[in-house]
Amino acid sequence: MAETILIVLIAIVAVVLLGVRDKLSALLGAGDRTAQRRTASRADRIDSDWRVMAAPSHKSKPKWLGYGDVLQVKGFEIAHPLTYLSSPGGSAIDPSEIDRSLPIARDSEADDLPYWPWYARMNSAQRHIYLDWLSSDRAKLPNTDGYLFVYYYGLERRALVDDADHKTVFEEVQRLRQVYEEYGPKRGRNSFMNYSSAFLWFLAAYKPDEIKQKRVQRLAELTRVWNEEKLAAALAWCVSRKRPLPSWLAFAVAEQSPQSQRSVVTKRVGDEFRVLFAKRYQEQFTEGLPLRTSKRERHISYRPASAVIDHASLAVPNALGIPSQFKLLSSIWNGCIDDLRKLSAVTREKTDAPLTAKAWEAMPPELRRSLEHPQNNAVCDLIAESADEDGHVFVRAGELARAMQVEKGDRLTIGQSRAIAATVEHIGFALEPDPRLTGKSYKADSLIAAFPQAYEGDPDYKRYGGAACMMRLGLAVAEADGHVDDEELHRVRDQIEDGFELNDHERRRLEALQTLLIKTGSDIAGLGKRLQEVVAESGRRSVGKLLIGVAACDGVITKGELRALRKCFRSLGLTSEGLDAMLQELASDLAEAPVSVTPGRPREAGEPIPLTRAADAEIQLDREAIARIMHETRDVSALLAKAMDIPTEVQSDHLVAVMDPRVDNDDAPRIPTTAIDSPNPSATSAQLPPARFAAFYTELVTKKRWTREDAAQLARRHGHMLSGAIESINEWAFDEFGAQLVYDGEDDVELELDLLEGSG
Repeated sequence: MAETILIVLIAIVAVVLLGVRDKLSALLGAGDRTAQRRTASRADRIDSDWRVMAAPSHKSKPKWLGYGDVLQVKGFEIAHPLTYLSSPGGSAIDPSEIDRSLPIARDSEADDLPYWPWYARMNSAQRHIYLDWLSSDRAKLPNTDGYLFVYYYGLERRALVDDADHKTVFEEVQRLRQVYEEYGPKRGRNSFMNYSSAFLWFLAAYKPDEIKQKRVQRLAELTRVWNEEKLAAALAWCVSRKRPLPSWLAFAVAEQSPQSQRSVVTKRVGDEFRVLFAKRYQEQFTEGLPLRTSKRERHISYRPASAVIDHASLAVPNALGIPSQFKLLSSIWNGCIDDLRKLSAVTREKTDAPLTAKAWEAMPPELRRSLEHPQNNAVCDLIAESADEDGHVFVRAGELARAMQVEKGDRLTIGQSRAIAATVEHIGFALEPDPRLTGKSYKADSLIAAFPQAYEGDPDYKRYGGAACMMRLGLAVAEADGHVDDEELHRVRDQIEDGFELNDHERRRLEALQTLLIKTGSDIAGLGKRLQEVVAESGRRSVGKLLIGVAACDGVITKGELRALRKCFRSLGLTSEGLDAMLQELASDLAEAPVSVTPGRPREAGEPIPLTRAADAEIQLDREAIARIMHETRDVSALLAKAMDIPTEVQSDHLVAVMDPRVDNDDAPRIPTTAIDSPNPSATSAQLPPARFAAFYTELVTKKRWTREDAAQLARRHGHMLSGAIESINEWAFDEFGAQLVYDGEDDVELELDLLEGSG
C-alpha cells in the first residue's frame, strides 16, 4: 500500500514539474520571440501591408537558387536563376521572390512597374516580361530598370541578409554593370549604377578574402568618380589582404589628393601620363607602398536599393586616417606633369609661351579648355596648403581671389565670384557653394569647400539646389544631440542622394557641402524664412514630410531628433500638431506605445488629436513609407530650388553666359527704358539691374520705405523671394554706385534713393 501511495505521489510531482517546465518554455519562447522581433533584420519583418512588424507564422524563408540550379515556372526554364523561390503556401517577404503559383500572361501592353516593384505584386503581363528576361542569357537589359531592380534586390539579400555567396553576387553585379555601361546611358537614369558601385565596394571591404584582386582592379578601372567612401573601402581591401598599395589604386589616391596639381597635361596626353605615373611609382616603391592605418577604425556604409533590407554599416581599417603617407604619391603625380608639359605642347602644335590671365579669359571657351590658366599653379598651391588633416579643403574666397590676381574689396561682385568658380573648375577643382548655382556672390571672408572636379559637364541645378536645401535642414536635425557620428552622416547623405537621384558629381558636391556645414554650422532660420515667403503651406508640408524621411534614415526618430524636427517645422511656419499627425501616419508602432493626450484647446472638426510619447521614447517608422516619401522629391525639389532663389538663367538649359568667366553682373540683357513704364524718372536704362529684377526694382524705388510685408508681397507678385531679390539688387548697386541701396530690417525695407539722384 505504501509503495502504491509513493508511486502516485511521484507521478503527481512529475506532472506538476512538467507543467512548470512547459510554462517556463512558453515564457522563454515568448521572450525569444520578443528579442527576435527587436533584433531581426527588417527584411524579415515586412508583411503584405508594407508595415514593419513581426512576421506572421505563415511566412517562411524563401529558397535561394544559385549556379547549377534550374527553375521551371509556367513553361519558362531559367538556368542559374540567382534569385529566390517562395515556399509553397507562404507569402513573399522579399521583392525578388518568385511564386510559381501566380499567373502569367503575354500582353504587349503591360503596365509600367511602380517605383518599388515586387514580383508578387506584378500583374500577369509584367511577370511574363520578367520571366522571359530571366530565362534569356541576361546579356541585355530588361525593358525597364524596374525589372532589373527586382533581380538586383535578390542579389542584395543573398549577400547582406543570408550572408552567403559574396563572390557569386559580386561577379554578377559587376557583369550587370558592364551591360548597363553599354545600354543604360540611353535611359537617362543613374540609380542602378550608383547603387551597384556602392554595393560592390562595400562587398570588397566586407569580404576581402572572397573578392580577388582581378575583380577589385576591374571595379577600380570602371569607377569613373571616386569619393572618400570608395577609396576607404579599396584601401581597406588592401590592408585586410596584407597587400601594399598597387599602382592602379595609387593613381586613384593621388588623383583625389588636394596636394596633386591639376593640369591639362593629364587630359591632353592622358595615356602617356598614366603609364609614366605607374613607372615612376614602381621605381619609388618596388613592392608597392606599405599601408599604415590609424588607431581609429572608419565606418563605411551601404543603403540597399531594396526597401526591405536595412542600412548596412561596417568598421574597416582606416588608411585614409594617415594622409601623410600619401604625400609621395602627389610628388610623383606633380613630377609627371612637369615632365610631360613639353610633349603636351607638341600635341597641340604650339609652344608654351607666357599667357596672361586677361588673354586667357579673352579666348573662346573651346580654346581655353586646352590651355592652363596662368594662375594654375598658384591656385593648386593654395588648395594644397589649405587641406586639413582629414584631407578636406576649406579656403577663403578672398584668398582665391588673391591667387588669381582678382581685385577685391570686402565683397566680390557676382561676376568675379562666377569667374573664380569657372576658373577653379577649369583647373580641375569644384567649389561649394558655387555662385553659378546659387546666384549669390562671395564675401571676401566666405569659407568655401574645394574638392576634385568629378567630370566636365553641368549639374542639374534645380535638382541639386533642392538637395542642398534639404541637406541644410537634415543636418540641423542630425545635429540635435550636439554630436553627429560618421555613420549618421552617411545615412543622412545617402537618403538625400538617393531621393533626389543625384549623379556622381552632384554626390561629390553634396558631400563637400556637408563637410562645410559641419564646420560652419547649419543655420536654418533664414532658410525657413525664405520658404515661408515663396512656398505655399501645402508645399511646406511636403518639405516637412520629406524632412521626416531624412531624419528617419535609420528607421527611428529619437527624442533629440523630435525636438529638432519641431524647431524645423516652426521655422517652416508649420505646427507641432502637423508634425504629430505626420508621425502618427508613418510610425509603425505608435499605436502600441504608451501615449497621453495633449491638454485640450479649441480644434477644427476632424483635426487629429496629437499624441505625446514618453520623454525617452523613440518612434519606430515604417521603412517603406519613408522610402515612398523620398520618392516624392521630384515635386519637392522644384519648391526647394525656388526657395533657394536659383536664378532663372541658371535653371534653364542655356548656361553659356553664366559659365563664362568673362561675364560680370550684367550677364542678363538690360531692359530698355521704353520697355517699362517706370514711375521713377531717375531709373534710366543705364541704372536698371539685370532683366529678371528690373520690373520689381522699378516699383520698389517708387518709395523710400516699405513695410516688410508689403515688400514681400511685391516680390512675390514679380516671382521673387524678397531677401534674394534685395541681395541681388544690392550687388548690382555696389557695382553701379559703390554702395548699398536697399536695407532689409525686421519690420521695414528702406532705400537710399539719394544714390539714384546723385548718379543722374
